[in-house]
Amino acid sequence: MQSTRMGQVGRELKYFIRWATKDDVPSLYNISLTVACELGGVITSEAFKAIVKSKKMILVAVSEERKVVGFIIGGMITKGVFYNRELAVLPQHRLRGVGGGLLITLLKYLKEFRIELKENPYFSHKWFAEVPLQNYEAVELYKALHFPIEGVLRKHTRNKQDMGIVAFYLDEMPIPKFWFETNPDAAVIDDNDVFANPRDIEIKVESVSDSFIGTGIKHSPIVGEESEQLLSSDLSRFFKRVNWLTMIGSCDSCGATDVEVFPFDFLWICDKCWKQLEKEA
Repeated sequence: MQSTRMGQVGRELKYFIRWATKDDVPSLYNISLTVACELGGVITSEAFKAIVKSKKMILVAVSEERKVVGFIIGGMITKGVFYNRELAVLPQHRLRGVGGGLLITLLKYLKEFRIELKENPYFSHKWFAEVPLQNYEAVELYKALHFPIEGVLRKHTRNKQDMGIVAFYLDEMPIPKFWFETNPDAAVIDDNDVFANPRDIEIKVESVSDSFIGTGIKHSPIVGEESEQLLSSDLSRFFKRVNWLTMIGSCDSCGATDVEVFPFDFLWICDKCWKQLEKEA
């Protein structure tokens, strides 16, 4: 797909959205470093490698210079319910519809029962996310898209931030329009590639413990001095810090069910997949 083709309203395309690949990992890590304070910590390169290979959904926004400028990550916690783990855009590309474009593309994908004649493994009736209420830009984005706030988790982070639970009911609410469709000055965003090249995977959520993935017991991102130690350490040293927190559930990487899994940044993985990651690190 050419990033210079004209948009549907006759304007030149500025951004397009596609599935993330392993070649995007350095760019994803750079974005994570840039917005670490907003994400609550740095997502490591090893974590991005695992996420791209896993059954989680990760889309990227690419500029007309073919640079990755934002990403969105999420996954199924049970059949029909999708948890949005992270949404991040580089500061210099904000207020252009990029964050909203990533979110709307994801919602459009979740709503389709079949894509390219194949059953969509991410088909959902509900999307939800946790957003720090102090994150003004994120809160304003969800307000502009008319997402309801289901509740507030008070003092829910290490630095005592309040977290809002925002939701979108795909079986009840129409998908919002892209900003460029309602604002003539906004950059045109193309998401055709996401639907033309769907992921051919199978997602099974079979045990009650799967519902903990992303929302229940989870490893809090390491920040501050600990983050610096993590960035300068190897993968095995990092896992010695967190492998005491385990549960019986599904592996986000290989999909195995009813196995012992433990947290790796934004994934729950089994021992077999950890050993594979360790070899590749």
